[in-house]
Amino acid sequence: QNTTEDILDSLKSYNPNGEYNFHENRYSAKSVLNHKFGKRHTNRSGVSYTIVDYDYNMSNTSTGTFTEATKSKGNTSYVTAFSQSKINISDKLTSTIGVSMLYLLLNKKYSIEPRFGINWKLSEKHTFTAGYGIHSQTQFFNVYFIKREENGRTVYPNKNLDLSNAQHFVLGYDYALNEYTHIKFEPYYQILSNLPVIENTSTALINITHFHQFNEKLISTGKGKNYGLDITIERFLDKGFYYMTSASLFNSKYTGDDGVERNTAYNNNYVINLLCGKEWKLKRNNNNLLGLSGRLYMKGGNKISPIDHSQSIQNQEVITDESKAFENSRPGFYRFDLSFYYRINKGKHSSLLSVQINNLIFSNTYYSREFDYKKNDVAEITDNSPFPNISWKYEF
Repeated sequence: QNTTEDILDSLKSYNPNGEYNFHENRYSAKSVLNHKFGKRHTNRSGVSYTIVDYDYNMSNTSTGTFTEATKSKGNTSYVTAFSQSKINISDKLTSTIGVSMLYLLLNKKYSIEPRFGINWKLSEKHTFTAGYGIHSQTQFFNVYFIKREENGRTVYPNKNLDLSNAQHFVLGYDYALNEYTHIKFEPYYQILSNLPVIENTSTALINITHFHQFNEKLISTGKGKNYGLDITIERFLDKGFYYMTSASLFNSKYTGDDGVERNTAYNNNYVINLLCGKEWKLKRNNNNLLGLSGRLYMKGGNKISPIDHSQSIQNQEVITDESKAFENSRPGFYRFDLSFYYRINKGKHSSLLSVQINNLIFSNTYYSREFDYKKNDVAEITDNSPFPNISWKYEF
């Protein structure tokens, strides 16, 4: 990804504002072994090795002179491994137990992650599940190579950031209403740790959307938590008709290095999906299908920090009041998508022509807040245009 950003200032003078060259290639090799120890015990184990070949050159300016924020070229790698056993304790009770490992060769950080799950099929209609697991991840790789000049030498203060870590707790209850329809409830709780944050501030990397342009020094002291309830009502395809309704009610919080718990930027509080579709077999050829489906998507607004208008005007850029980080909310969002498709099935091949119209009801989508030099104030960038997506797929 190569981006050059230029601006016209309040005097309509042309100025370069940023240059972001982000090149990344990944090469992976993976091996998995499945083994059956007996009628009740099967195991799946594997290992993967990934090489990340990178070339980052990111500069920004507020004075017309470019300052390098990140410049690094080379490669690094990481290893993942896992082993997972499925044990059928009885005809109705199944457990899954395993362990996973992530090792980053760049800074020799690693994580060993136990995971456990259980499935209890009480009857044909009632199923209970429970699970626990630790999950870790690396940071965006360009963040590791943000550089600073200290005492006449170049240093990379983020190179030794820890892996971000999350503990997941989940319960589940599935009730079969009939042969084709079921309803599922899943409450969950997640504990986050080792989040990258800026020292003594409310800023955390998990809230950053334009991470390619991020160039701050970070430490791994942030914490967070997510908890909520997922509800799904699903009717499987029968007589050409299907639908699925899913709702997620949740809360998402983080604590920066300032010790204050706040909303994350993505604490929408609710997300609802309504999907419904119908398929018809064509009379001339029962192997061919004509389909129509609609999807209504609704969610609460993202959390945002209030604008400091006087500082923004003085500095000619968007500046927020970080003492009140993510205290405000965008309006709720909704969108309706409509899809048509035609499938041709042959003996040895098939093809699918699909036409999808997204945002059919012209819902307003919020993108960002940017400084408007003509109005000399912060402006919101939004769009409400529908957009089509046409695709053709051939399978053989």
